[in-house]
Amino acid sequence: MIEVVANRKYRTLYCVGFSLWKRSFVYKYVRDRANCVRFIRCASLLTNLEPTDAILVWGRKSDLFVDSTFNGVDVLRMEDGFLRSVGLGSNLRRPNSLVIDEQGIYYDPTKPSKLETLLSTHCFSEQEIARSRALIETIRRSKLSKYNVGQTGEVDFRKIAKGKVLILIPGQVEDDASVTLGCVNVKTNTQLIQSVKTSHPDAFIIYKPHPDVLCGNRKGGVAEATLSKYCDLVVTDIDVISCINAVDELHTMTSLSGFEALLHKKKVTCYGLPFYAGWGLTKDIIKHPYRNRILSLYELVFASLVLYPSYYHWKKDQLTTPELTIDSLESERLLKGAYKADSAFSSKINTFIEKTKRLIETVMT
Repeated sequence: MIEVVANRKYRTLYCVGFSLWKRSFVYKYVRDRANCVRFIRCASLLTNLEPTDAILVWGRKSDLFVDSTFNGVDVLRMEDGFLRSVGLGSNLRRPNSLVIDEQGIYYDPTKPSKLETLLSTHCFSEQEIARSRALIETIRRSKLSKYNVGQTGEVDFRKIAKGKVLILIPGQVEDDASVTLGCVNVKTNTQLIQSVKTSHPDAFIIYKPHPDVLCGNRKGGVAEATLSKYCDLVVTDIDVISCINAVDELHTMTSLSGFEALLHKKKVTCYGLPFYAGWGLTKDIIKHPYRNRILSLYELVFASLVLYPSYYHWKKDQLTTPELTIDSLESERLLKGAYKADSAFSSKINTFIEKTKRLIETVMT
């Protein structure tokens, strides 16, 4: 039986700035980390903290205020995990995994994070490598991704590519922190598409818009004229893993799909500094100043999918493992069928429904 890793326990964990819909699922993930969990609207309301207390914020929110005001008290940062859900977080699908980081956050390469420290220093055992190898094989077989959005199945781009190298470009949310913090010269989807076309003029370029952008929830659209000029194909309803398996390479700024492409044995070029770059597994346009360790894919995966995230089993109402999370996501995907990205209109309706559910859960918690 694979056990869930224990974490430090605090007297009181103050969860700062979380929206009502997030509170019900956040509490499930952190209730074992403190004797008392309290949700606070803003950090300025915090007073009389003890060294045994801690503060939890979502991502980089409240960084300046928290970092400058609460020295000596642990500040934890929370974000979505890498095997998240069947459906979009922006449509309020609750997460099957979250990361909770006591040092920084994985998508901010300007500061150390718990994940980067693990990747830099952890001594991986033979048992851990064996578990990672089995986990990778399970993910390849299941073809799971972070959101599991779109039609799954075999895709054949080679008939229309006529022998050209197939390159997939996954679109990103342009105001996402991983882009604003992890990119230098290439910071938009348009710039990425142009850069790939310039460096690979003879390749067959496939662009896949980010589902959050496609359904109108987030920023990152690309002009039709740009797509027509630089891309050979734009795909929307096909899930990202099916696309990855059908191409030779993936080029990205900082998208998690680059990590997923590594799992499926594809060449990956990074134009920014995602957490999986700088370890000898990707072609990096930008060099990270202090990632000097060469890692195997098994080591990268064990740290990123086993040691770093927390997983929650909603039916069993308890923390769980990545292996059981994969089983749960597979079952949910099979039950729902291929989840399609919502249109802008249906997205608003579904978001309202999910908000109502989460509000009821919060009241009942």
